[in-house]
Amino acid sequence: PFWLMPLLLPCRLVVTGDISLPVATSMTMEEPKKPVGGAFGVFLNEERAGLKAEIEKRGIGGKKVFPAVTKLASERFKQLDAKSKGGFETRYASMKAKYDKDMEAFIANGGEKKSGKRKNRGNASENKRAKKDPNAPKKPVGGAYSCFLAENRETFKAEVTNQGLTGKAIFPAVTRLAGARWKAMSDKNKKDYEDEHVEKKKAYEEAMESYVPPETKADAEEDDESEKDDESEESDESD
Repeated sequence: PFWLMPLLLPCRLVVTGDISLPVATSMTMEEPKKPVGGAFGVFLNEERAGLKAEIEKRGIGGKKVFPAVTKLASERFKQLDAKSKGGFETRYASMKAKYDKDMEAFIANGGEKKSGKRKNRGNASENKRAKKDPNAPKKPVGGAYSCFLAENRETFKAEVTNQGLTGKAIFPAVTRLAGARWKAMSDKNKKDYEDEHVEKKKAYEEAMESYVPPETKADAEEDDESEKDDESEESDESD
C-alpha cells in the first residue's frame, strides 16, 4: 500500500555540530606530588629502608620506629661531606624542576591546585603543638634592629626605670627609646648588627636543613599507610 512507502524508504541520520571523544578533565587528572624536605628529604627517602632495618635490629618497634628513623637520618646527614650533600641537593633540584613542569601542564589542562596546608589542618590543637616544638631552630626576626635591641635591652630598661617608669609602662618605653637610639646611630655602627643578623639567618637556614619536626598523629598514620603499601608491593612481586 502507498501508505507504507515512507517507512520502507532508506533513511539517513543527519548530525549537526561537533562530536568529540571524552577528554580528560581535572576530575580524572592527578595533581603532581610536590617534593618536600630539600636535600635531606631525598636522603631520607633513599635511606629509609636501611635505617628502618637498623633501628628494628636495636629492638625498637611500633610507633617508636618513625621518630627513631628520622633522628638517625638527621645524624647521618649531618656527617655527610659537602660533595655528598651536593649530590642530594642536585637530585632535589631536578625533582623540583620536574614538579614545576608537571604542575604547569596540570593547570593548563584544567587542573586545580590544592591548598598547600597539611591534611590535619582541621586539628588546630595538633598544629599548635607542632608550631611550638621547643627543639625547632629559632628563626631570627626583626633584622639588624632586633640584634641591637637584644644587646641593649637591659641597659634601656634600667634607663627608663630610673626615669620613674614601672610595670606595663616599661615595655613600650624601652621600645621607643631603642627606636630613637637606632635612628640616631650611624650606618657604620649599624653594619655590625646587620652582619650579626646575616650570620644568625645563615645559622638558622643550616639548622633547618637537618631539622626533623616531631611526629604527629597524621604523620604516623601516613607512615603506617606507606608501610602497608610497601608490604603489599613486596607481596605482589613475590607472587
